[in-house]
Amino acid sequence: MGHMPHRIIDRTAGNIRIVVEGRTPEELFAEAVRGLTDLMHPEADPGVAVAERELVIHAPDQTSLIVDFLKELLTDSYGRKEAVQDVTVRHLSGDCIEADVRTVPAISFGEELKGVSYREADVHKRPDGMWETSLIFDV
Repeated sequence: MGHMPHRIIDRTAGNIRIVVEGRTPEELFAEAVRGLTDLMHPEADPGVAVAERELVIHAPDQTSLIVDFLKELLTDSYGRKEAVQDVTVRHLSGDCIEADVRTVPAISFGEELKGVSYREADVHKRPDGMWETSLIFDV
C-alpha cells in the first residue's frame, strides 16, 4: 500500500490545498470526502445513532461535480452540525452523482472551512491509471 489517497500539499493563511487520488472516479469522490472530513476535525457525539440520507448533485462535468458535491457536504455538516462518517457512491456519470451519506452528530469542528474552490480542481486519469484532482479549501 504505497500511496496516500489524500494528502495536504500546501497550507497558507487563506487556504489548504490537497491532492486526492483513487483507482476509479467513485473512489476518488469518496476519498475527497474523507479528505474534507479530516480537514474539518469533527468531534463526533459518541454513542449517537448514525443517520443516512441520499444526496444527488448535477453539474456540467466531473470536476464541477466533485467541487459541488464537497460544497454541499461542507454546508450540510456545519448547518446540521453533523460529521460525515462514510459515503457510498451509488451512481457516478460525467454530470451526476448519487451517493448515500452517513453522518453522526458533531459536538464541534476543529477547523472552520469557508468553502471549496473550483480553482486548480481538475478530475483526470493519470498515465498510471489512477484518478486524481487537486482541491483547494478556503479557511
